[in-house]
Amino acid sequence: MTSTTLARIAELLNVPIEAFTAARADGDIQGLVSLLRLWSEIGDGQGRQRVLSFARMEAERSNHLAGTRNAQVADR
Repeated sequence: MTSTTLARIAELLNVPIEAFTAARADGDIQGLVSLLRLWSEIGDGQGRQRVLSFARMEAERSNHLAGTRNAQVADR
């Protein structure tokens, strides 16, 4: 990964570029870096589409669960 690419990713995620290069990055950043490395190893478009589909489903599920929890708290 080039420094330009890393800088762009950091900008999009609103984190300092140092978050990726720190000797002991926090868990979220470590997971993100692992995900990016794995993504670069997926050589075909269909494989990447499957990963994106799964990620979208998980994001929707998380947002739905968060909305359900927020609604339950508001009902109390």
